[in-house]
Amino acid sequence: MRRSLAHGDEVAAIARAYVGARSLTTPEDEVDGVVLATDGEPDDSCTPEDIPSVESVATAGRMSPQGIRTFVIGVDDGTNLSDLDGIAAAGGTGSAFVVNANANAVQDFLDAMNQIRHSVLGCTYQIPVPSNGGTLDYQEVNVVYTPGNGQPVTIPYVTSSAMCPSSGNAWYYDNPTSPTQIILCQPTCTTIEADTMGSVAIQLGCATVIQ
Repeated sequence: MRRSLAHGDEVAAIARAYVGARSLTTPEDEVDGVVLATDGEPDDSCTPEDIPSVESVATAGRMSPQGIRTFVIGVDDGTNLSDLDGIAAAGGTGSAFVVNANANAVQDFLDAMNQIRHSVLGCTYQIPVPSNGGTLDYQEVNVVYTPGNGQPVTIPYVTSSAMCPSSGNAWYYDNPTSPTQIILCQPTCTTIEADTMGSVAIQLGCATVIQ
């Protein structure tokens, strides 16, 4: 959706409805996100409440059990884009993607969307098959995160996305009774995505570390 933040209250209403609906209907095996695309900073017709209202919706989505993040793509029109960065930060995605208004604008926009797609999917992992061909014991699966500048850390398991902590590390299965995927909780996902030199490994054979 491409919409100017000159109508921030309208954007907030749409985003609020979307976040509310998705928080109730998004399956645990589905990773969700919102992309807000705009042609630049709000213009003079905006009221001061526009940006805070959109930021509050982005925060609500990020803090929901599904951890719905808000990504922002803005066209560089020569003005300060700090408000767009604020919305992205509230939505748990750091800063806005900036598309230069030039001959490559379409490609820049597609590149931004591809980066967003990779970011959203980057915190979901297929459960590996045991190398010995045996039956996998789902109580002997661990997720180990090695920071780019630190020692390996075993991330604890929680039973569902609803049990994800508001801060700190955790992961859960897409389906506790018949798992196919490992999903990182939002705070963990944010940390790992920001660490370009870090790595994640799925280890089998040792008792799962539980939150």
